Amino acid sequence: DSYDCVHKSNSHVSMLSNSSKLLRGQSQVAPKSSRSAARSSATASGSGRTKSTDTTRRRNAGKAKSAAERRRDIRSRKERARVSARDCRARKKEYVQDLERKVQYLEREHLEQLERIKQMSNRIAELEAHIRRQQTDQALWAAANLSLELDTSSSAGMGTDGG
Repeated sequence: DSYDCVHKSNSHVSMLSNSSKLLRGQSQVAPKSSRSAARSSATASGSGRTKSTDTTRRRNAGKAKSAAERRRDIRSRKERARVSARDCRARKKEYVQDLERKVQYLEREHLEQLERIKQMSNRIAELEAHIRRQQTDQALWAAANLSLELDTSSSAGMGTDGG
């Protein structure tokens, strides 16, 4: 998975990489590299070495290498190490870029959520003010109706006494 040269044991690395790939619209399942596939097959067999390494060692077991062959082997190993380091740096760079993209995406989401919260808070304040106005209006109507009922009942009572 991505950036495994430094964080081989951290499973969150692949989760972050997969989530960032989802953000970019890429597939979540990435194919294993041939090196990691060889490593996993060698580990599964229990030897801890790849098959090609064992075959090469058996083939060269009885032969002594000349100084030129040893230098060539050293150069070859150094070149493989350089390529491996370059690949590791590239994976790390991609991993960091994925994290930066995710941070930007989450920051945008956060700002949008804050804006929604602000709008909803304003709407709640408007509705609460509307409810208070209605309650005040209802209280005024109730008081007015009570006043009218008192006026009509007192005038109705006067009309019967006076007639």
